[in-house]
Amino acid sequence: MKPLQAIVSCLLAASSTVITASSAPRPVTTAEIHESTVRDLDEKARLLLHGTVTTPLFPSGVFVLTDQTGSITAFVPEGVRLQPGDVIDAEATLNPWEGGTKALGYNFKRVHIVHHRKTGHVQLPPPAYATPGEILKGSRDLQSVKLKGVITDAFRDEVDKNYNWIYISD
Repeated sequence: MKPLQAIVSCLLAASSTVITASSAPRPVTTAEIHESTVRDLDEKARLLLHGTVTTPLFPSGVFVLTDQTGSITAFVPEGVRLQPGDVIDAEATLNPWEGGTKALGYNFKRVHIVHHRKTGHVQLPPPAYATPGEILKGSRDLQSVKLKGVITDAFRDEVDKNYNWIYISD
């Protein structure tokens, strides 16, 4: 009976080690998240991102986090204060964005920041000029840009009054 108890104790100890190791955040890039499918990344898995805050925090607690591979929309818990240029290590969970942009052919994903640690601050470059065509193709998604053109129409969104539509002709 004693050898059997020792074997069971060793197996239990080994299994708890595996559980602990698998719950550690997995380092990923924003490109890996965007290229993933639902099967690739578990929505409950903890992911570790390192990047720079490239937009101010919107009132809803949303900002854009940019790393060397691209950008992703991130949500922070209430009360978190981040500034553009803050460099952070962020533990996050995945949340695919199933909103209206998917109807336009975009498949944005977003993350929810669970914990973060500020590791520095950098000066962000000024926004570069973009054409409306680049915007429509999605090649400037989640980037701050300048547009040059003539505003041909502007109005408040009928569904979400927090958004405005602006039509620009270049």
